[in-house]
Amino acid sequence: MFSLEDGFEGAADVRFIFDDENEEGRFLGTPLPVSGHPAILSLLMKRFEAWNEGWKGKALVVLGMMSGTSADGVDGAVLRFEEGKAPEFLLGMSRAYPQELRKALLQAPEIPLPELASLHRRVGEIFGEMAEACLARAREEGVRVGLVASHGQTVFHHSGEGPRVSLQIGEADLIARRSGLPVVFDFRAADIAAGGEGAPLVPAGDLDLFGRAERPLAILNLGGIANLTLLGPSGDECMAWDVGPANCLSDALCRREEPHGPGYDRDGRLALTGRVQPRLLERLIGHPFFRRSPPKSTGRESFGLRFLDEALALFPPFPVADILATLAALVGRSVASDLDGLPEAWRPRRILVAGGGLRNQAMMKALRDSLAPREVESCEVLGIAPQFREAACFAALGRRALLNLPGSFPSTTGVEAPTVLGKWAFPGLPGGGKPE
Repeated sequence: MFSLEDGFEGAADVRFIFDDENEEGRFLGTPLPVSGHPAILSLLMKRFEAWNEGWKGKALVVLGMMSGTSADGVDGAVLRFEEGKAPEFLLGMSRAYPQELRKALLQAPEIPLPELASLHRRVGEIFGEMAEACLARAREEGVRVGLVASHGQTVFHHSGEGPRVSLQIGEADLIARRSGLPVVFDFRAADIAAGGEGAPLVPAGDLDLFGRAERPLAILNLGGIANLTLLGPSGDECMAWDVGPANCLSDALCRREEPHGPGYDRDGRLALTGRVQPRLLERLIGHPFFRRSPPKSTGRESFGLRFLDEALALFPPFPVADILATLAALVGRSVASDLDGLPEAWRPRRILVAGGGLRNQAMMKALRDSLAPREVESCEVLGIAPQFREAACFAALGRRALLNLPGSFPSTTGVEAPTVLGKWAFPGLPGGGKPE
């Protein structure tokens, strides 16, 4: 057992305890003021150097939490990481947002600042509750979690034009307080600061989760936005990019057509009854984003109802089922186009799918039709529950942050160099009191 308080001048109330026997670490206390810039840097460096060294080579259990661009709720995934072994998925949990909160989140770019600040706290509370629930379930199964990684909720992400900015909300200090564990969060900021797009961030996690499978291998996430991770022929070779809209357009259309309905086309049933409209499809695929080369990222700001309505205005009215069928075909067409443009050695024969779109039968049919003869199947075949793949990736990113390993690469986000991601929130003691 060792403690970080050793050798810390003026920081006797900061203690990190690592118990070798139980492979468990925890923070106790809160830092005292340290005067002078060099002293502060020394304190931080000693804390993280000792912390990182304490975990290297140890089994580490991490809780990753994520809410995607669809803003439908929070997913939590608990994974065990051990040197030389594939990560082990231990459990996953989901919690849906209340409808009024989801509505507010989808409108977040237009709401007044005080309301956005309130959302920041409320989302943090919900993430904190999810952390408590996951930790309780883990304890029931005899699992001790050592770290929390929270992506938060994206409320704005740049379109590729203008300044690169991305905003995720969900107060991490609330999560740290409720969980009693260190929390790594705000992963996108460091990538953007170093010249990256800030997205997609899951590729480093995919390397950890799926890197031992036959390669090249594509992992396709069908959330609000479709994004691809491509694991290259060997080693840490990978590429990643946002492909375009997946569920965000069809969900938005369903919410408008049926305000009191579920807010999406359940299992793609309505889309399956419709006919793809070729002229509408060509208009949609003509958006400049689809012509950009990776790495690239996008969001609802580019692919919302305004984008769809501008295209629909050029044609006579179509049945809603036809529009949904065409949007499903757009996903298949855009994914196939991107994969067909790859160098021969990087073209995958197998595509693993995750995210909510996996349940959309029309979208999956469009993908299989567009990608044939390549195999298209759920990522569950490699042991990761598809609805928790992104949360699992953020668990992996949390571990990478802890061990000072890069979470983004030039080939995934366009960042200048491999970059360690994330900021930290630590659990303090009520009132800043001294530990017993």
